[in-house]
Amino acid sequence: MANHAVAAYVYVSFLEKKGMLSWLYTTDHKRIGILYLVSISLFFLIAGMIALLMRFELLTPASDFVSPHTYNVLFTLHGSIMVFFFVVPGLAASFGNFLIPLMIGAPDVAFPKLNIGSYWLYLLGTLIGTFFGASIAKESMKKKKMNKKLNLGCGIVKLKGYINCDLSPEVKPDKIVDLEKKLPFKTNSVDEIVAHHVIEHVQNVIPLLQEMHRVCKKGAIIDIRVPHYANAAAWSDLTHCHAFAYTSLDYVEHNPQGKYSVGRTQSHEYGKMRFKFLKKEIKFNKTFTRLGFHFLANKAPNVYEAFFANIFPANEIHFILEVVK
Repeated sequence: MANHAVAAYVYVSFLEKKGMLSWLYTTDHKRIGILYLVSISLFFLIAGMIALLMRFELLTPASDFVSPHTYNVLFTLHGSIMVFFFVVPGLAASFGNFLIPLMIGAPDVAFPKLNIGSYWLYLLGTLIGTFFGASIAKESMKKKKMNKKLNLGCGIVKLKGYINCDLSPEVKPDKIVDLEKKLPFKTNSVDEIVAHHVIEHVQNVIPLLQEMHRVCKKGAIIDIRVPHYANAAAWSDLTHCHAFAYTSLDYVEHNPQGKYSVGRTQSHEYGKMRFKFLKKEIKFNKTFTRLGFHFLANKAPNVYEAFFANIFPANEIHFILEVVK
């Protein structure tokens, strides 16, 4: 009988080789499984930290931690990391690589070099995806920090990209704000304020304008719409405290000569707040606008209000102010 020599199998521990390079270039299925396990654990930690940021934002109804856009970025990033970087490679890549060859008695998986190559492609893809996602989130948070915009007295009209403020919690504002009190925002922190049909409801308009001036940065824009005094709606709403004319805000208009359009050099009632008028417009309904009253009234507003306002009533006045500091 012929003698057949049988090669002895010598077991070598996968932990026997030392050094970082032995892990970088390994084809051992157990080491590759450990690499996957460490990687998915790291991305699980990152996704958990993103989830904490989202929960901090949801502590209050206001967008006072991150902006709505940043929240959407974090939500997408969290979901992508958990599904594609953790769940999908979790069982198959880590535990599958480590355990299945041992369970079937195989010395390694088929195509071991392709196996380690797939790990590095996975790691490269996850790093690129996380880097770009983090960059988008960072830019979004930076944009929120640089451009804070307020929609005062929003009611049910919510503006995207603005902090929608209202006194009533029933309309679910981003932030509950009482316009009769000090505005809960830092000095020189706001880039734009929208107040459409709001300040006529405030008893003390001058302190509100002073607060707007305080919280706004130099050059910030304030967009105000108020009912014209000739409009019946200005008086029919019992919550209205004031009606406005074309020159109602002229006392706060900035003039390089130190004078104002109503002839006052300084008024202690108005304080030191000053604004530059970018727009001051009397607005009519569609019928009067088509008949030319809009054009004529804004060409000669003083004549219109003195002789024709009660005959051809306007709807509202639109002011756009630039903060002067």
